[in-house]
Amino acid sequence: MIIPKTALFSLDTSSLITAWWRNYPPDVFGPVWDHMDSLIRNGIVRASREVLTELEKQDDELYRWCKVREVDLFIDLVEEIQDAVTTLLAKYPKLVATGRNKADPFVIALATLPEPHLTIVTEESTLSGSAKRPNIPFICSNEGLATNPLITLLRNTGFNLR
Repeated sequence: MIIPKTALFSLDTSSLITAWWRNYPPDVFGPVWDHMDSLIRNGIVRASREVLTELEKQDDELYRWCKVREVDLFIDLVEEIQDAVTTLLAKYPKLVATGRNKADPFVIALATLPEPHLTIVTEESTLSGSAKRPNIPFICSNEGLATNPLITLLRNTGFNLR
């Protein structure tokens, strides 16, 4: 089994970066990150190893936080994921045409695998995607895949500060 049956979410790099640096910095919102730790330990959230590769370029606190959780959080690029990425890029070649967002096809690929069906967690806007400039929400909309921002993941997994 590639992904644990308990998994519900595929994390995009944008959600981790936006949460850590903008919306829920750990020095103010430590309980958010404790909750994320619990979700990781329980196999509910996963991310493609390519997300870690994108974060590694910054080599900052977020990357180090993820690196500590590497074994439990990140899914290796096994053949099924590579095949799903090949299929996606054949259909949406402009997804990585700019050289940015290299993890995006891998994030989507996790959600396209037969079981379990994952919701993609991304902060990318549904309004900014198009056929000429596809992004995760645009492709997911076309492919019938679900996307949510991190706040929805937190709500759906019972997090609150009360």
